[in-house]
Amino acid sequence: MIYNGKIDSNITDDILSNWEHYKNNSLNLCDLSSTCTFNGIQTKNVLFLSDFQNNQFKKSLNKLLEICKNILKLNISFHYVHFVEYFADGYQSIHNHKHNEDFSLILYLNTCESGGTYFESGNTFLPIKNNIVLFSSYHNHGANYTIAPDNKKVLVCGFRRTLNYE
Repeated sequence: MIYNGKIDSNITDDILSNWEHYKNNSLNLCDLSSTCTFNGIQTKNVLFLSDFQNNQFKKSLNKLLEICKNILKLNISFHYVHFVEYFADGYQSIHNHKHNEDFSLILYLNTCESGGTYFESGNTFLPIKNNIVLFSSYHNHGANYTIAPDNKKVLVCGFRRTLNYE
């Protein structure tokens, strides 16, 4: 399952505003040598970073979670959330998230003419602001090279299924 759709720009703008405000705090960033990201910056899990605990950001994340629950028709929760910004010639090697989570989401925070997300299955999605790609974490995927002057910015979320005791 690979879903591609669009979300309300207010959600994207709130999330992007937080990224722009806190991306220069080196304490928020991870060492890229342990990731598949090349020539860019990436945060640690923002669910646990103090800079990203403000109410507006949390509200936007919760709206995003509800959208994904409705698409999947499943009860899910966040396991991992991070920002990635790709500089010129930045890319991400092919990988999957099956070791960590059940579903993955990419939210494009800006529009770029390059740096599309590709899947081993043949699907490719260009970075268009407000678009989301939601997929099973078993899908192998990567990001093509970002060409200057665009810096591609994305929010990546990992979800796990939760039990619903009603």
